[in-house]
Amino acid sequence: MIRRHVRILLGIVIVAIIILATLLLWPRPVSAPHQAPPIPEPAAVATPSPPTAEPDLILDLFEPTPASLDAQQQATILRNQIEHALVVTFLLTRCTYVSQQEYSDTYNAIIQYAARSGLSPDIASAAAEVHRLSSSAGASYSLVYSRVPCTDPSLPPSLASLRQWRDQSARTVKPSSTIP
Repeated sequence: MIRRHVRILLGIVIVAIIILATLLLWPRPVSAPHQAPPIPEPAAVATPSPPTAEPDLILDLFEPTPASLDAQQQATILRNQIEHALVVTFLLTRCTYVSQQEYSDTYNAIIQYAARSGLSPDIASAAAEVHRLSSSAGASYSLVYSRVPCTDPSLPPSLASLRQWRDQSARTVKPSSTIP
């Protein structure tokens, strides 16, 4: 009986060796060698021209003048006002104090305000700036102001203030105008 098991085991080993030898010695198709990509030509290096900025502008970066600091401060104040107006508008729209049309009118008034107040040189760049600020305002709204209940007593005065600002901004824009 043991002889029979040894024969079977020996037969299995022989078949395994034959299969392994066949797999190792079986001819395989030869693949073409991979071609290396061509060496890129070096790009022509343009010699930079000397800066055309006035020396005063460069000095303002390191030692700003009171005028440049004042301009930066005014731009920051305008951006904060616009962002605040957008947050208030988001809140009032969610609570249905403001219709979609009124929201759109307010958004366009904010763009006009940004252009007229000197934050941006033209309407297109003002629209881009307000769009960027609306992303920031949306983050503030979702983190903090989205939890304000629609029954909050400060909402009707905020609505009145926003409408008053929007109507005033449609007529004229003064640098001292304040946004709710």
